[in-house]
Amino acid sequence: MRPRLPLAWHLGRDYPARIRILALDLVFRVRRRLGLGPARPRRARLKLGEQSIDWWVADWSDLKLLISVFLKGEYDGPLPAKADLIVDLGAHVGASVVYWRQRYPEAEIVAVEPDPESFKRLQRHTAGDRRVRLIQAAVAEHPGTVRFIRSDLGWSSHLAREGEDDAVDVPAITFPELVQDVAGDRTIDLLKVDIEGAEAYVLASALSAVSTMVIESHDSSGEPAEDASVADVAAREGMRQVRTDWKAVSWLVRD
Repeated sequence: MRPRLPLAWHLGRDYPARIRILALDLVFRVRRRLGLGPARPRRARLKLGEQSIDWWVADWSDLKLLISVFLKGEYDGPLPAKADLIVDLGAHVGASVVYWRQRYPEAEIVAVEPDPESFKRLQRHTAGDRRVRLIQAAVAEHPGTVRFIRSDLGWSSHLAREGEDDAVDVPAITFPELVQDVAGDRTIDLLKVDIEGAEAYVLASALSAVSTMVIESHDSSGEPAEDASVADVAAREGMRQVRTDWKAVSWLVRD
């Protein structure tokens, strides 16, 4: 359970921030080992790519996600040269949104996140960006409301599965409805999908409005897993599938 010095060094905005990140990393790891769940969100002053920002973290997964996106290049792939409209499904607390903004300064970004607690921090982290539209909803089979499980690790919260209790109700929207709402007749230049198993509802839908998609597939338990249906969708849509070093992450590109 050794604190990770490189994490603090690369993410901390200055020396005091690096010390704070080391302390938070240790606290979150201890809490996870003891099964204590998320803590009250705490502020850390971070350097994310070229941007300095105050970031609110509540559990170990928040820090790991920042490492994945900004240090290890989870979304380094066949990104479009230009993007006017980006849709981020499973925006969590906004790490990917900030990453897209740095790559595409002028893009309109639609960030969709169902988890009530994660959504509050997403609002905080994107409050100064007028080109970001936030939607609190889960992508589901039917519109209305769905039962949702809030995980101790925020990034793995998901639609309730059979036998899971302690779910909360969240708004639901179908993928075709979402596309019509946010895009209309426009092209979605980049669609990111990381929605803990609900990606099946996206893959079952027409993707003619999407130019490039990056998707993380999950198995029935919610764990990242390679999904042969992604290749089937690529063939159906006339898109090219590209794999990177990231397990279960696929890119679909319309040439």
